Amino acid sequence: MNNRIVATDGSWMCRRWVLPSSGKINLCVDGSFRLQAQCMGAGGLVWDAQGQWVHGFHAFPTVGNALMSEAWALKLGMQLVWDWGFREVICNVDCGELLKSFDDAESRLFLPILDEIRELMSKQLAVSLIGVKRECNMSADWLAKRKVSSPTVPL
Repeated sequence: MNNRIVATDGSWMCRRWVLPSSGKINLCVDGSFRLQAQCMGAGGLVWDAQGQWVHGFHAFPTVGNALMSEAWALKLGMQLVWDWGFREVICNVDCGELLKSFDDAESRLFLPILDEIRELMSKQLAVSLIGVKRECNMSADWLAKRKVSSPTVPL
């Protein structure tokens, strides 16, 4: 098993989206939170090694906060790629706080969803969570914001 989380001090962000190598897929996820309405949205896209769109999703998970919306997006994306049969995944996440939370025992205590995500990752052959700049994740960002703004809109 080759699972890793790429998050370092301040320089953790990739500057551009990179095609996955053959046999892998790229999962881009993002969460959105509207403070006024206290609601979350989650979205994501799956791309193959040729840069072709494979799948997309958006969801209106539950009430929470900004960090929880990011975690929900990652969990939903990881569950969907597992269900679709993908086993080697590069996942783009634009929330450094989420990536750093995986190594923090206190965060995992207050965000049990992190352990659920780790469990999903452990099923895969190879998963890399890569921190990217928000500009690299604009499509997933749009899906998440669209869902939080219009929870009844179908994908």
